[in-house]
Formats: sequence, structure tokens, C-alpha cells
Amino acid sequence: MRAQIILLADRGVGVRPTAERLGIGRATVQRWRRRWSRASARESALERLVDAPRPGTPATFSPEQICAILALACEPPERDGRALTHWTHAELAAEAIARGIVTSISPDSIGRFLREADLKPHRVRGWINTPRDAQFDEKCR
Repeated sequence: MRAQIILLADRGVGVRPTAERLGIGRATVQRWRRRWSRASARESALERLVDAPRPGTPATFSPEQICAILALACEPPERDGRALTHWTHAELAAEAIARGIVTSISPDSIGRFLREADLKPHRVRGWINTPRDAQFDEKCR
């Protein structure tokens, strides 16, 4: 969208026609045209079009840590050598800390990660994760 705004400006299309053509507000078109023209010549085109830094605290968990937590949630649940019927958010948080994936994490954060990934480890049945035998496909049918 930002690149289209700049390309239309380069072709001499005005702010209002650009906004109408792209289905966005005039303020957005004006903001990106102004930002493009104010950028220094040493910045690449990509650097000119990226988001500006936003306020707020940086992310607490890296994408790698989140992926490791999601992978942990896909494993069969076991805690301290005893089998669990299913993972709870608190059990996943404790296991992530025990394995050194994170130094601390709340069950609420675990729940948020699972929700964002649309992952429901408490609803997985054993037959889904068992190794396939010769008649697996026929048994599933």
C-alpha cells in the first residue's frame, strides 16, 4: 500500500484521487508522501517504507522461545516422570522453565501463545500421536 502511494505520487496523481483509488484515508496518503519526501537520500526505499518504532516495552519472549513452547505443547505430557492426561497452562509453564526455554513465564502467557497459534493440546487424543502401524489408514477410515 505504501509503495503504491509513492508510485502514484511519482506519476503525478493527487492525494484525493490516490486515497479514492486505494480505498484509504487522505491523511494516510499525506503521511506517507510526506515521510517519503523527508527521508534522507542515503536511506534505501525499503528503509523509508518500514514502520516507525512504536512506543511500549519490547517483546519479552523471542520467536524461538515461543516456537519451543508450542513444540513442547505438542509433546505427550509428562511431568517429573509421571504421565499426565493433558497439558494445562500451568504445567506447560513449569515445564518450559524446567527445560530452560525461559527463565520465567506465566500460565496466561502460555495460554495466549496457544490461542494465537490455535493450538489446543488439551483436546488431542492419543490415537493422533501414536506411531503408524500397517493398518493405520484403514483404521482411520
